[in-house]
Amino acid sequence: MAAHPELALAAGVHPWACRLTHWSESLQATNALTVPLRKGHLMAAAERRTGLSDWGAWPFHDAFDRFLDSARDDARLNLLGRTMARGAMIRALSNHLQRVEAARRTPEALTAPLRRPIVIASPPRTGSTLLQRLLASHPDAMSLPLWLAMQPFPPPSAEVWAGGGDAGRVRAASRTAWATDALLPRMKVLHETGARLPVECTYLMLPTFMGLQWWSIWPVYSYGDWLVRQDGTRAYTYLRESLQLLQHQLPGTHWVLKAPGHFTAIRETHDVLPEALIVQLHRDPAKVVPSVGSMLGMTHHLTSNHVDFQRTSDALVGAIAKGADRSVDLRRTADPARFVDVGYRELTSDPLGVAERIVTRAGLRWDPEVRAALQGFLDRHPANKHGRHRYDLSAWGYSPDSLRERFAAYMDRFDVRPEPV
Repeated sequence: MAAHPELALAAGVHPWACRLTHWSESLQATNALTVPLRKGHLMAAAERRTGLSDWGAWPFHDAFDRFLDSARDDARLNLLGRTMARGAMIRALSNHLQRVEAARRTPEALTAPLRRPIVIASPPRTGSTLLQRLLASHPDAMSLPLWLAMQPFPPPSAEVWAGGGDAGRVRAASRTAWATDALLPRMKVLHETGARLPVECTYLMLPTFMGLQWWSIWPVYSYGDWLVRQDGTRAYTYLRESLQLLQHQLPGTHWVLKAPGHFTAIRETHDVLPEALIVQLHRDPAKVVPSVGSMLGMTHHLTSNHVDFQRTSDALVGAIAKGADRSVDLRRTADPARFVDVGYRELTSDPLGVAERIVTRAGLRWDPEVRAALQGFLDRHPANKHGRHRYDLSAWGYSPDSLRERFAAYMDRFDVRPEPV
């Protein structure tokens, strides 16, 4: 590992992107080239894009304001970071306008229970993406492939879903996946991106501006500090209603959902999604923290030339620790039948066995067709398909012992064993 973590972590960004962002910084300083981030302009752009103007009951203005203030001020975004933020905000706002229209057209959808969601609520880098995509290979499953997550509304028809997706949305998602690979060539080692691969369901929560996904790409420190102190019930209600609107059109017996943010907001996940079987993956925090940190280092360095890596590290540990503490607290009183616990080593050594245990616990069918579909996914996506991920905990200002001490109650409650570091 290089002596300067900034240099080592920046290696995940393509060299031409680094040169571009540093060159553009001087132009931004003189206001010769900039990307405005103003609330009224962004909302107007969303209205022009969709041709809609009914915002409905949207109680997230404060969260939107806080993200904008943080993006403009403490994040010190470079030109690429501002461009990406502007595009993401307009897309999120546009999706909300389309969601309001979908609810107007099919209000009856909002009275239906969710179809048996399997919700993976675990820290990042615990095998959650592998498990999500494996379970989403079930022939009866509904999930959120990137093409649908980026533009969920209007909901696609059953025919479009069965055919692999709306052509225009698939093309847009493919361009996003290509751009990710071009800008962050090492990212595919950590997290493969593809138009038809399932992604985090927090994409549906982006219009609430109350999700860790906003912080995972842009180093919006003050926003992140504010976010982890908030009650996320309203945002999870928004997620629930979005899923109801989508399932009104889609075939399938159950949802397969996942997001690291569900771990931090485990109480809201449990309370607002009472139909859900919640799967919690557990792994040594001394392995989780540096692995997640290396991913954040890539995205934050891409969007800002002034990343405070220690502050990023401290915020990361704080967020995961909150999820760990809240998980321990919730499980003291929650119905154990609503949870499945899986160790990281168990998942990596027997993924098909873990999937069978979860599917049968959810009361869903498990037969030769299902087994073959899931085995096919494993055959197409072998471990370390794009190389092995390497990282160094010391670059993040923590030692294995300090992290294990901080997470001692969590590790004891869920029998998390230390791994070689």
